[in-house]
Amino acid sequence: MSGIEGITPTVATMPNSYSKKQVVTRVYDSDAEGMLKVVQDIYLTTVYDSSGKVTEVTTAHTVDYLV
Repeated sequence: MSGIEGITPTVATMPNSYSKKQVVTRVYDSDAEGMLKVVQDIYLTTVYDSSGKVTEVTTAHTVDYLV
């Protein structure tokens, strides 16, 4: 007998998760002649399942610039 028979195997559980990125772009006229103002709202949503409980976390960032 090697002693291994008495050990109960365990299964590592990893929560399931996925992320979704959404970029919303808007273009406006600018006060600067010949320039446009571009505004991008960036949303990153992460959904994960931990022990049967689904949780959603969303972060948002805004970037604006002239072109």
